[in-house]
Amino acid sequence: MGRSRFGMLFVLLFLFALPLFSLLSHASEGRAIELSAEPLVDVIYAHEQASYRLSIKNNGRLNGTFRISFTDVAWSVQSDPLYDYFSGMSINVGETKDTTLFIKPINQEVYGKYKIEVVVQSKETGIKESEILILTIRPPKPTIREYLAVVRRLVDIPPQVDPREPMPIGINLENRNPMNISSLTIILRSNLIDNKVSVSLGPLESKRVEITESIPSDTPPQADTLNVSFVVGNETLEPVISEVFEVMGYSDVKARIGGAVKRPFFSEESVTYLNDGNKATDYYVEQQISMISSLFTRTSPKAFSIKREGAYYLAWRIRLEPHQSVTITVRQDYRALGFALFFVIIVIVGFFFIRKPVSVKKSASVFSSREGGISEMKVVIHIRNLSGRGFERVVVIDPVPDIAEVDMYTELGTLQPSKVVKHPRKGKVVKWSVGSLERFEERILTYKLKSRLSILGELKLEPARVKYVDDRGVEILVRSNSVRLSA
Repeated sequence: MGRSRFGMLFVLLFLFALPLFSLLSHASEGRAIELSAEPLVDVIYAHEQASYRLSIKNNGRLNGTFRISFTDVAWSVQSDPLYDYFSGMSINVGETKDTTLFIKPINQEVYGKYKIEVVVQSKETGIKESEILILTIRPPKPTIREYLAVVRRLVDIPPQVDPREPMPIGINLENRNPMNISSLTIILRSNLIDNKVSVSLGPLESKRVEITESIPSDTPPQADTLNVSFVVGNETLEPVISEVFEVMGYSDVKARIGGAVKRPFFSEESVTYLNDGNKATDYYVEQQISMISSLFTRTSPKAFSIKREGAYYLAWRIRLEPHQSVTITVRQDYRALGFALFFVIIVIVGFFFIRKPVSVKKSASVFSSREGGISEMKVVIHIRNLSGRGFERVVVIDPVPDIAEVDMYTELGTLQPSKVVKHPRKGKVVKWSVGSLERFEERILTYKLKSRLSILGELKLEPARVKYVDDRGVEILVRSNSVRLSA
C-alpha cells in the first residue's frame, strides 16, 4: 500500500515537470545563436564599401550550417571567405567563427547614416538572430556649412574709439580643412558701421584681415555693438560674432581771431571760440589788462575781473555745446578821454598863442585909515616877461584918482616913477620909463597914494598900462587888472 502511494506521487511529479522541461528546451533553442559585429570601416563615400567583422557562436545542441542574409536589398554584400555569405558557415556546437562582410550601396547618389539589419539563421533548426550595423555614407563633397564649421575666426577691435581717428578692425581667419574658399564675405554692421569685405582663404591657410573704418568726428559719445558675419555663397557661419565698443567723448575748442578795428583812441578785437568736439564743455578764457585800461573797456559777453599775482585780468566762462561757437568782443574806447585831452591841449596852446608875452598885475592895499575911511594906500604893479624874447622902450603908465595924491616914496629895490603928470580926462598919471625888459625878467613897481579926505566906501583904481616895442618894431599895449579897495 505504501509503495503504491509512492509510485502514484512519482507519476504526478513527472507529469507536472514535463511541460517545464519542454519550456526550458525551447528557451535554450532561442539562445542557440549568439551574434556580435565589429565595424572595421563604417564611414564611406557612395562608391566605396564598408567592412564589418561578424562573429557567430553556436550555442545549440546540434552542429549545423548558418546562413547570412539582409532584410534590405539596397546593398551589395560580399564576404571573406566568399562562400560564407553565399553558402553559409558550418559551426559545431560551442564553436565561434568570424567572417568579414563587405557592404556597398547599390545607389551611389545616396548619403547619410543608415541602420542595416543582418540576419543569421540555423539551417537545421530554423532559429534566427539579427544584429544592427551602422553605416555612414558621405556626400561626394562636404557642404559649405561643414567646411565653415572648421573655419576659425577671431575679431579684434579697440574697446574705445576716438571718432577723430580711424577705427582698426583685425580679423584672424584659419581654414582648418582642405577646401579652397575663393570668396569669403565679411559683413560688418552696427549703428555706426555698415561695410562688406570679400577675401579668399586657401586650404589650411591662416590669414589676418585688417579693416579700417571711419566714424564721423561729430558722433556723440555712445556704446555700440559690432556684429561680424561670415558668408560663403548663401551659407552664413553661426554664430555671428558680436563685439562691444564705445565712442569716446572729447572737446576740441579752437580760437579764431576775427577782424580787428584800430583807430586813434579806439580799438576793437573779436575772438570766436568753436567747440569742434562731440560733447559740451565749459571753457575758460582770460585776458590780461591794466587797471586803468579796464575803466575804458567794454566786453560782449560781459566779463568778470580777477586779480592774480598783482596783475588784473578779464575772464569769461563760456558753455560750448558740440559745434557751437561764441564770439568774445573787447572794445577799448578812449575817445572821451582823447577829446578831453585834446580840448585841454587846445586851451593851453590857445592860451600861449593868445596871451601877450608881457603880463601886468596890479594890486593895492590900505596902508592907513582915518575917521573910518581910507587915508593912505599902497599900490604894487608886477610886470613879467613871459617869453624868451627881450623887449625895448618899456613904459608903464598908471592913472591915479583925483582924490588922491602920489607919494614919491619908493621902497628899496623898486624903480622910482619917472614923472607924475596931469591928464585932462583921467586926472593924474604916474609914468615909469623902464627901458628894456629882458626875457623872463620881472619888475615890481611900488608907490603910495594919500587922500586929502578920508575915503569912505569903495575906491576903484583903473588898470595900469604897459607899452613896449617887440623885435619887429611894433608897439604893443598891455593892460593890467583894475583894483577895488574898501575901508
